[in-house]
Amino acid sequence: MPSKASLSILVAGGAGFLGSHLCDRLLEDGHDVVCLDNLQTGDLTNIAGALASPRFRFARHDIVEPVPPEIAEQRFDRIYNLACAASPRSTRSIPSTR
Repeated sequence: MPSKASLSILVAGGAGFLGSHLCDRLLEDGHDVVCLDNLQTGDLTNIAGALASPRFRFARHDIVEPVPPEIAEQRFDRIYNLACAASPRSTRSIPSTR
């Protein structure tokens, strides 16, 4: 059932298992959703349904980098940060930047 007030919501890590389900629920509730994900462990197939919605926008982006201006300039009512490597095995394969 859609909410009375539509919110603008950013979901970092929105193409992962949990993030994609959150995006689906937020859209179902009538909100506008921007999903950021670098697709390191997330997958576009997880958000295939959401991509069909005019209230959903996906940007392939790693949150360790500055957010693109077109997103940074938006005002969000809520931000959910679910962006993280999903397993120790996947983090071992990421080269250190230090």
